[in-house]
Amino acid sequence: MIYNILGQEIFNKKKINSTEFQISNLQTGNQVLLLKINLQNGHSTSKKIIMD
Repeated sequence: MIYNILGQEIFNKKKINSTEFQISNLQTGNQVLLLKINLQNGHSTSKKIIMD
């Protein structure tokens, strides 16, 4: 899941089944995105992405 800095979900994809994934339709520019990754084993991680 990808959220903007306001906490609004802007992208969600389930069952990717890959070690790499590219999203081509996200708007680029000056923004901060929050990325949350949920794994099949129940673990999750969050990352902050700063685009400028």
